[in-house]
Amino acid sequence: MSINVFLIDPFACTITEETIEGKNLKDYYKLLSHETMPVDCFDVSYAFSGDVLADSDCLYVDDEGLLKSPERFVGFNGVDDIKFAGKVLVVGTDEEGASVSANTDIEKLRANIHFAGRDLIPTTTPWEAPK
Repeated sequence: MSINVFLIDPFACTITEETIEGKNLKDYYKLLSHETMPVDCFDVSYAFSGDVLADSDCLYVDDEGLLKSPERFVGFNGVDDIKFAGKVLVVGTDEEGASVSANTDIEKLRANIHFAGRDLIPTTTPWEAPK
């Protein structure tokens, strides 16, 4: 079953809607991975449910992101203490906890997200590989 998710990409400084197969873990890993941060396990966070996210949505984040000397972070406006290392997916859940299409308003998401570099200073400039 195909589902629509939102990819928050601090490397490209974008938030896009993507379509994946809901039960195919490789799709999640592929979207969450970056050349500097390959992902082979993720964690689910409900930290912002009801504030920025629709009640049935959650965040999928790299479970080992902070251990990888991350180049980029995702933060939520008004929340100083929590930054997620690398890319983040917004995914919906049903009553049984299965992945379904996200219900969050993408414009509300865009208005409440910021990107930061390694120094945690906010940025809107896409990441470039060192030369």
